[in-house]
Amino acid sequence: MYGNATYYVFVLRMKIYVWQRLLLLQQQRRIQYSKRNRKMQFTNINLFKNGNNAVKAAFGYAENHEGDLKKGSLMMTSQFTQILKNPRPFVIIFDEFHLKKIPSWRFESWKVMVVAIATFDGKFFKIVHIQMMSTEIGKIGSVDIKNGVREAFYFAKRNGLQHHLVGAVSDGNAANQDAIQWLLQKGVPTVYDHRHLCGRLVQLGVADGMLRHAYRHLRFRKGTYMRVLGEMATKANIALASNHTALAHYKQEFGRMEFLLRNIYQVVPEEEEVSLTSINSDLLEDIGQKWAFLLDEAFKEVLSVSPEVREDEEQALLLVGSLVAVMAITEDPYNP
Repeated sequence: MYGNATYYVFVLRMKIYVWQRLLLLQQQRRIQYSKRNRKMQFTNINLFKNGNNAVKAAFGYAENHEGDLKKGSLMMTSQFTQILKNPRPFVIIFDEFHLKKIPSWRFESWKVMVVAIATFDGKFFKIVHIQMMSTEIGKIGSVDIKNGVREAFYFAKRNGLQHHLVGAVSDGNAANQDAIQWLLQKGVPTVYDHRHLCGRLVQLGVADGMLRHAYRHLRFRKGTYMRVLGEMATKANIALASNHTALAHYKQEFGRMEFLLRNIYQVVPEEEEVSLTSINSDLLEDIGQKWAFLLDEAFKEVLSVSPEVREDEEQALLLVGSLVAVMAITEDPYNP
C-alpha cells in the first residue's frame, strides 16, 4: 500500500514539474516573440528603417538593458569610450527635454532628463544618461537629476577621469540645485548656461553684454585670467550697486568661471589660452528640439501597431526608453 502511494506521489510531482517547465517554455517563447516583434516594429518605422549598423547595435544595446528601461532610466557607459582612449578636460551638461504631447495616448506627456559630456574644446559630445517619465505616471524630481549626475561622476572617477571632469553646465532650474550643490562639494563648479542666465537677467532689468563677451569672445590666458575676471567683477559691482539680485548672479558666475578655468589649467597646464565658447547648453537644447520632432511621429507609428502599449505603464516606459536610448547612442553631432 505504501509502495503504491509513493508511486502516485512521484507521478504527481513529475506531472507538476512537466507542467511548470511547459509554462516556463511558453513564457520564454512569448518574451522572445515580443522582443522580435518589438525590434521588427522599431526597425521598420520611418525614423529607423534605413538605419545603419550603428542603429542596429543601438537597438541591441537597448534590448540588453530592458530591465533598466522599464524602470525609466539608463546609464550608457559605452559612450565614454572615446574620452577614455584620449582623456582631455570635459564638462557634464544636464537638462530636461519636453517631448510633444500625444493626446490619443493615455500617457500623452513625456519628459526626458539627459546628462551629456562634452570637451571644453568643442570637439566631443556624447549623451551618457537618460531618464524618461510620463507626467501621467510620475515625475522627474531633483533626486532623480542628482542621481543621474552622480552616476556620470562616479563612472568618470572609477575610470581615472575625475580630474578631467572640470565643470558642469545647467540652466539654473530649481530642480537642478541639489545636483549643482553636490557637484560643488566634489570640486566640480556648475556654470549657468548663458542663454538661460541672460533670460533671468532680463527679468531683473539687465541686458547682459559682459558675460556674453566672456563666454563667446574672450580667450583666457593662464597667467592673467584671474585678473581679467576680477576687473569684470569690479565693473559689475559699480554698474549694479543698486540691483542686488542681478549682482549676486554676476558674482556667482565669475566665481564659478574662475573655478572652472583653474580646473582646466590643472589638467592642461601647457595650454597658453582657453576659450569657454563651447561651455553651454546650446547643442543639447538643439538635440532636444530635434528629438521632440522625430519621436512624435515614431511614437504614433508604434502605437498604431502595438495597442498593448496604450494602457500598460511598463510597456510605455520600455517603448519610450528604447527609442530615446537609440537616439541617444547614435547622436553624434560632430559626425552627422
